[in-house]
Amino acid sequence: MTQTQTTNNVSQETPLQGISPLPSRALVFLETWKQGVELAGSSLFGCQASSPQTAIHWQHLQPRLENMRKAISNRSAADSAFIAAMASFFNDAEGQRLMTKAGVTFGGAAAVMSREQRQIISSLLINYTGW
Repeated sequence: MTQTQTTNNVSQETPLQGISPLPSRALVFLETWKQGVELAGSSLFGCQASSPQTAIHWQHLQPRLENMRKAISNRSAADSAFIAAMASFFNDAEGQRLMTKAGVTFGGAAAVMSREQRQIISSLLINYTGW
């Protein structure tokens, strides 16, 4: 697949790098973030919309870091790693502390997460444009 660019009125074909343009990436990030909120548990996120699914920006679903700290102690290794990874997009330093509390490193988190959890984190990584 190629993308057409025009330079000095000359059309050039350039290969896509496998990453969507920014507006599409932001939309994919939002939809994937909603999936992550649902999977991790909406009580771990502040919802500034009528429901997580009606949020129009990921900032409307910010992690509740204190709730996440408490939840990690009571969840499986996979769920704890997933929660910590989700938190990392919002606050990387706090996400790292949560990973430590969960007893995993970033690379190790992928080893304990379920396929669905890994797919969500992978999509968030690919489409992340900053908080």
